[in-house]
Amino acid sequence: MISVVIPAAQAARDLAGLLPALVPAVVSGLVREAILVDPAPDGAMLAICEDSGAGLAPDLAAAARLVATDALAQAVPAALLAELHP
Repeated sequence: MISVVIPAAQAARDLAGLLPALVPAVVSGLVREAILVDPAPDGAMLAICEDSGAGLAPDLAAAARLVATDALAQAVPAALLAELHP
């Protein structure tokens, strides 16, 4: 199992498509958790974390400390992912 860390500062809107894409990997047992990185989360980001069960960290170092697995995958920033997969 892996933990997915997603730099998501000011990208709450873009996460709507990204997080559901992780569901099949969670169901199959490949992904254990998602941790969003945002140094100044707004209400939308907090709601996304609560609704999705994703963790939230202010920076990559803090996210790494939250990881509950031995394997870590860092996703590209959510805004860039949205551009690559509209």
